[in-house]
Amino acid sequence: MAGIRSVGRRLYRKVAGAEHSIPAWRGKASRAHQSIPFRQLRVTAHAERLRHRGRHRQVESFVQFAGFPRSGHSLIGAIIDAHPEARIAHELDAMGLIDRGFSLASVMALVDRHCDAFNQSGRWWNGFCYAMPGGRHERLERPRLYGDKKGDLALRRMAADPTLRERLANRRGPPRRWICVLRNPYDNIATMSLRQNRTYDALRTRGLDSAAFQQELSAHQADGRIAREAETAQIDEYARLCDALSDLLAITPAHDWHVLTHERLIESPADTLKALFGFLALDDAAIDVERLAGVVHRKANETRHQVAWSDEARARVEALINTHAFLSPYRDGR
Repeated sequence: MAGIRSVGRRLYRKVAGAEHSIPAWRGKASRAHQSIPFRQLRVTAHAERLRHRGRHRQVESFVQFAGFPRSGHSLIGAIIDAHPEARIAHELDAMGLIDRGFSLASVMALVDRHCDAFNQSGRWWNGFCYAMPGGRHERLERPRLYGDKKGDLALRRMAADPTLRERLANRRGPPRRWICVLRNPYDNIATMSLRQNRTYDALRTRGLDSAAFQQELSAHQADGRIAREAETAQIDEYARLCDALSDLLAITPAHDWHVLTHERLIESPADTLKALFGFLALDDAAIDVERLAGVVHRKANETRHQVAWSDEARARVEALINTHAFLSPYRDGR
């Protein structure tokens, strides 16, 4: 009977959506998520707030990323988190917590716990280490800014429930601000297609030289384990995210919104980061911006060349670029 009850509870949590997905930290092997019951997260947040009363009283803003997968949100989130007055959660999915009725104070308490666990695990995720040189990835007494970098899921949630953004705005707490990192749509869609299973990720994190990587990639594309073409389903998903981002931009005051492009970050990393810290009202003199700029790769990983594009696929992407004003940096082949 006990076994039946246990199975029933697990089934209920799955069907009723009573669990929240967050990373399972496993050091350098960190790349998978785990499901945590919302009840457990509420208890954790309550305990955290009791243990650190008054910690969030001087917080001046809560920043939420909103955008597309595979754009560089993880790097930008880690760079902001390196500032001594900021804490940015990696993969917490704050909008999912807001959707379940969590207060902003509880979300910030979970950001603290989440960041602590990430730091203790070495800040590894999907083969990359997000420990920034000279960064202060630690719990400070009075942070001024909190946030969450889970940008694509934030858009998906708001598209599914248009009231979610309003519910976030109506939560008591500091003002809400938004960040979007843009990347060439062809690269976004190509990477989304390539990463449909873990084969591409496993290959990419093996440390192969360029020639060996390309040889194995071609072999796995030939045997069907990795996509050979830009997938229609991923173009559909990108289009849905474009619509959701347009809707969000239309109702968000310009002074609460900051867009930076992956290409501009590569071209001029220090200036781009200084503009970002300026938007967040964080003193860039409190951190070594030039040293942080040094972690930015000087050449974009143009995954668009790793998949084939049909004429129909190219036409659809071009139509999206020409339709949405925020994609104007990528018009005329730019």
